[in-house]
Amino acid sequence: QFSIDIIQNQGRSVQNCAASGFGTQMDLLKKERTALVVCDMQLDTLGSLSASGKEALLSSIKIALEAARKHNWSVIYSGLKFESRYEGVSPNHKLYGALKKLNQKLNDDKVHFFMSGWKKSEIVSELAPTANDKIVWRSSHLPIELADLMVSEGITKAFVVGAKASVAIQITTQMLMDRGICVSIIKECVQDDDEIRLSITLETLLPVYSTIISLEEVVENLGGLDSFS
Repeated sequence: QFSIDIIQNQGRSVQNCAASGFGTQMDLLKKERTALVVCDMQLDTLGSLSASGKEALLSSIKIALEAARKHNWSVIYSGLKFESRYEGVSPNHKLYGALKKLNQKLNDDKVHFFMSGWKKSEIVSELAPTANDKIVWRSSHLPIELADLMVSEGITKAFVVGAKASVAIQITTQMLMDRGICVSIIKECVQDDDEIRLSITLETLLPVYSTIISLEEVVENLGGLDSFS
């Protein structure tokens, strides 16, 4: 019963965050700041998605980006990028150790997923950052640099989008929540390479730490599509 109460209380807190996430007069008095966080939208990530999933994800995030920029939200890209030979990565790392081991056998020319200096490690051109956007790279699972930047800039609310739901999205959500930032996930703007894992993550894991919101709700709360023109 105690654990159930904790989860229910977390849910109520998250809902309260989302309810005030679009900017009101009270927000201005409180100096609230909102950011759209775009996670791991690199060619190396998108290559693992289905063609239909990739197309839908890109289309949805384009709308979210347009909305964020139109309404003066901060736009922050978070990405994964390693140095040559996966320097600093332990061969025992559950997520990235296999890349290290394979690279040790075949070198950078053959194994360079998410490696600095290789084209597929960059943000996809369809979602290219503007001069006003920020990009924060990490070389570990935890997006510590991202969280530090958002706290330093006074970000109080974040809408998180990108891929993969079970990796970058979930750890980013947890990290930002732990820093006192109210987090919402735009469900059409999140993908994974496994549909069942995507569904489970959106329905059971992420709601513990954030509010799941539709892209339509975001657009409507910002004045509808007409407000973007």
